[in-house]
Amino acid sequence: MSIVLLATVPTEAVLDGFLPAAHRLDHSVLLLTDSPGAWPSLGTEVRGCDVHDPRAVLDLVTQRKRPAAVFSNSDHLQVPAALVADYLGLPGKDWRAALRGKDKVLMRRALADAALDPVWACTLTAGEPLRHRDRNITLPQADFRLPCRSV
Repeated sequence: MSIVLLATVPTEAVLDGFLPAAHRLDHSVLLLTDSPGAWPSLGTEVRGCDVHDPRAVLDLVTQRKRPAAVFSNSDHLQVPAALVADYLGLPGKDWRAALRGKDKVLMRRALADAALDPVWACTLTAGEPLRHRDRNITLPQADFRLPCRSV
């Protein structure tokens, strides 16, 4: 089975965990990274690629036999990995869920749309002065009374 791994910098989880486990299971790994010189030689093919851009990843991946999996343990690469897996018809997390998990504005909108844990928020654009644009701002009500115990 062939696996495509998207990564930026070497981590213990990849070097000491994932790669040795994949090799023990006789899986071939293509490691795509934006910093190929930082990776030690581990018997794994390492290719330079803009791993944050799903199109660049697909350019390299589609030149080969279709992999069985596209994987990343990096929070920053979950969306590109999910998009590539989806494009290739591989199982994986929904790229929209991965994007909401990394983008606070999208997550707050999704929570508000679902009427779950609404949080007041607004998006400010560059150069926009920080001021209350919405005078109906509601702040969480906190109860600062602490239970007292007799000593």
